[in-house]
Amino acid sequence: MCLMNPINNFSSPVLAVDSTQAPLRVALLCGEKVYRVSRRGVKQEEYLFPAVRALVEKAGIGLGDIKKVCVLRGPGRFTGIRIGLTFASMLHELNGADVYAETVFTALAKQTARTRDYTRWKKANPSGRIAVVLHAFRSEYFCQFFEPGRAEPRWLSLDELKAYLAAETAPLYVTGRGENGAVLNSLLPGFHHAPKSSSLLDTAVFARDCVMGNPAEVPVGPLYLKPARFEMTGSGR
Repeated sequence: MCLMNPINNFSSPVLAVDSTQAPLRVALLCGEKVYRVSRRGVKQEEYLFPAVRALVEKAGIGLGDIKKVCVLRGPGRFTGIRIGLTFASMLHELNGADVYAETVFTALAKQTARTRDYTRWKKANPSGRIAVVLHAFRSEYFCQFFEPGRAEPRWLSLDELKAYLAAETAPLYVTGRGENGAVLNSLLPGFHHAPKSSSLLDTAVFARDCVMGNPAEVPVGPLYLKPARFEMTGSGR
């Protein structure tokens, strides 16, 4: 059994799940240790339960010991989002676990804002904003602006995305991921881009950020942005 983490003051193990995309990523904060696992591919409905089981066994705890679960609620693949939220709801019903939820946009924006690269850029561009850009499907992307002010999330074609970014009058710091996790520099030239390591969401850091806030109401609402039928058929809007 893992003991309380004196640094984070977590009285019980904290599980974090990112099933919105490939690869599936799961992290377990237990005592002073962090356990991580990832599974390539898009079959999160098959990968999630074995991944969680592997982590709890490695930590020497049981699934019933998890009293806090953090889940990303989108955007991303319809099935991936659904399985993550369903799993969090299951732990809530079975264990009485508190559920914490955020969008990928918000979680990545928070992590980006703490990086040295962004801090330097923000000092030189005090009116600048973070633009989180995430690959959706084929030539489609999700995008949301942060600080100062927060824009509504958007689902855009690549051409629409370029026009949307170009229309913003404030300097933009672009973070996120392209197709298959690629960096966005060549895809969206003319902006300041986060280093590759800063554009990837750290699931363990996401867990720490979540638990510092308040639990969400269960069930948690998903952020799909894009209807499932488009993902399944590959058709356009």
